[in-house]
Amino acid sequence: MREESILNFLQSDSDGYVLAEGRLNAVADAAATRILAAGDAGAPAGPIVQRVEAEGLSVTGSAVEATWYFDHPGAGVFPTGGPILNERLKAEAPGYAEALDNGDYDYVGIGIATSGVLEEGTAEVAVSVIFVDTDAVALVDNRGSSDIFDIYGSLGPDEILGTDAGERIFSGELFRGQDLGGDVVRAGGGDDEIWGDDLYADTLIGGDGDDTYWYPTYLYNEDGPDVIVEEVDGGTDTIVFEGEFSLEGYANVENLTAWDVVVGNELGNTLRAIFNSETVFDGKAGDDTMIGSRGSDLFIVDSAGDMVIEEGRGARGSHDVVRAYTDYTLDEGQRIEQLELRRVRDEGGEVVQDVSATGNEFGNRIIGNGQRNALEGGAGDDELIGAGGTDILTGGAGADVFRFTERPGADGPDRITDFESGTDRIWLDAGALGVDLGDADFVPLKTMPELVRLGTEAQDADDLLIWDAGTRTGYVDIDGAGGIAPVALIAFDEGGDTPMIGDVWLV
Repeated sequence: MREESILNFLQSDSDGYVLAEGRLNAVADAAATRILAAGDAGAPAGPIVQRVEAEGLSVTGSAVEATWYFDHPGAGVFPTGGPILNERLKAEAPGYAEALDNGDYDYVGIGIATSGVLEEGTAEVAVSVIFVDTDAVALVDNRGSSDIFDIYGSLGPDEILGTDAGERIFSGELFRGQDLGGDVVRAGGGDDEIWGDDLYADTLIGGDGDDTYWYPTYLYNEDGPDVIVEEVDGGTDTIVFEGEFSLEGYANVENLTAWDVVVGNELGNTLRAIFNSETVFDGKAGDDTMIGSRGSDLFIVDSAGDMVIEEGRGARGSHDVVRAYTDYTLDEGQRIEQLELRRVRDEGGEVVQDVSATGNEFGNRIIGNGQRNALEGGAGDDELIGAGGTDILTGGAGADVFRFTERPGADGPDRITDFESGTDRIWLDAGALGVDLGDADFVPLKTMPELVRLGTEAQDADDLLIWDAGTRTGYVDIDGAGGIAPVALIAFDEGGDTPMIGDVWLV
């Protein structure tokens, strides 16, 4: 299969020269080159009106001796004797600037046509033409197929036009890094790859195709960020940036690949992380797809239609968190370690109750938002934390932990629907209950029986936890037999087991 050709057009260091430099792949007797000038502001139409002769052409780094001719189109060819592959080409055309300065011609162009035989045996030809005016503003019209040529701007400010074929378009002379001004890149109707330069603010205008804008650290230049313009229905477009990036302000760009912080816009975005970074994803409005890295990622979800993808080898060994501002269920196969709800308000500013969170087949930590929530673990060994409010807690299959991190409030107890004694556990926060565990992290309640009272009320100052078997409800009496009334902490549905003292731990 023929390799890609890359040609780079730029101004030379000497006045009066235009330089063409790059790599060309072709077969013998299969290429022609011309230099021409035209008298209007567009691409030349009809016969060539003037031919600027070239001299000093050389092909270096090749074991094949090649001679190049600049003449009427079609007259210049490679000699016979085998293929020409990955050659460095350099052509200097003296006199072009003088011809333009005389006022007779507005543009001078360099055109190179190559043809090759594909694996299927069919021939393919592509042509690239670049026009440079007297103000050193390049107007590029690449005529041909995208797998032949990349298009590069010159050292100065350029206006670069793509075609419907789909190209890779580079603003500025990226090989040398000597850009002298911001460029305007207008992609055609193809699926284009567009690169901004690293010094000046460029204007990058996509066409109707699925365009990709590459920003390898080039977003914030000396005179501000690049500007991307994408029209409605202008294809499905992607920005790739090595750093933090937000699509807010980039209307009609659907997809983003970045690292550290990846933020969407009002569209349904596909957001990806680069490398193994620990990345924060925020899809914003729309139903977004957020694809994590091998690092420990945070996904901010504000739509039930948002999809989070953390799967395969890259998801193992990391700790990934979904922070949801809506009802949310982890999809099957997604290795998300923690799902936490955040407080949600309606359009009138009122706090929304009954927001739900559901895990999957993996072991998930699921945390409520301090309001009334429904938390369900799924098939794994899960940890459910209501975090305030009156919650409904369902562990599902597996050995689940129901953790209580706060003192009970006046709203009523959390309700556990499917407790399985001997398998599931109740963890009570010792600090919130005023119990000193010393150096221990976990203490089984059965080792501190003086804290427990069976019945409906405390009998002495040590009675902290009261179990009412008739209602299957556990209470906290923070001052024992003092004047503070006990407050309900946990209620157990009839569908589950009655907990035993060995199921309860202080942590």
